[in-house]
Amino acid sequence: MLAILGVLAAFAVIVTLRLRNVDFSLSILTGALIIALTSSDPVGVLVEAGQKTLTDFDTVNLTVAVVLISVLGYSLKETGTMTELIEGLRGILPAQVFLAAIPAMFGLL
Repeated sequence: MLAILGVLAAFAVIVTLRLRNVDFSLSILTGALIIALTSSDPVGVLVEAGQKTLTDFDTVNLTVAVVLISVLGYSLKETGTMTELIEGLRGILPAQVFLAAIPAMFGLL
């Protein structure tokens, strides 16, 4: 019963913090802490789950991919390559195909 109340309290705290313009990550972290404190699992289980999450290959791989996508987007924007690419495609493709091609092309990157 305490775990259910903890989840409800965590949701309420997250929503309240977001309504007060508190940073999203801090709001989620606070909610997670409330859930951890009200769960019936011992602290050792929570620490082990956190350790497995941080050292899991798939998690690290996904984090690196997201960072590299951000770097690529920033590089394309700063060098003007993104604008050149869009303008070049606009001249080649019809309007309907162009609108579908832009997200597909950046998704492939």
